[in-house]
Amino acid sequence: MHYNLSSREWKGRPYATGQMVIVANVMKRGPDTNEGVPLFRLGGSGPLEIYMEDNLILNREGKGQNPPLLGLSGSRSEKCELLKVRPSWPEWLKERRANEVEAHVLENAGARPWDRDEVDRRIVREVREGTGRVIDSEKEVGGYPKAGEKRRPFNPDQWDLTSMTRQGRTHR
Repeated sequence: MHYNLSSREWKGRPYATGQMVIVANVMKRGPDTNEGVPLFRLGGSGPLEIYMEDNLILNREGKGQNPPLLGLSGSRSEKCELLKVRPSWPEWLKERRANEVEAHVLENAGARPWDRDEVDRRIVREVREGTGRVIDSEKEVGGYPKAGEKRRPFNPDQWDLTSMTRQGRTHR
């Protein structure tokens, strides 16, 4: 995560103090992740208040690491206040514990997690195994997927239009 106010955008006006709440995040390093990269980095201009709780940084094997959660440098660190009490938080928003996040995301990520294609399955597998890489070409991962025709007429009788779910089908 990166917070970076641009001084050009604030020209002629005083900075507003930014506020970030970073709770229950997981950063899992892959083969292309540089060592020492923090979970959060502060750049640019203007003051910031930040609250952090229950965040994890994991190596490729899923073991905890101890690099800095915050990346602050020089004079920017003077403009960052670490809050001890969680500021505003929507009452309806319930976070998961960080040690539950990866499993939940991998189980539920994507438009149709119950019907993943081979590309989706590869990505989930590489995240689980810590082997996913930044690629320079689709050829490095077997090319573009081969998608067949996926059209069919829309039948409104098969859908609950208030929830946009298909009638008679349940999903996790």
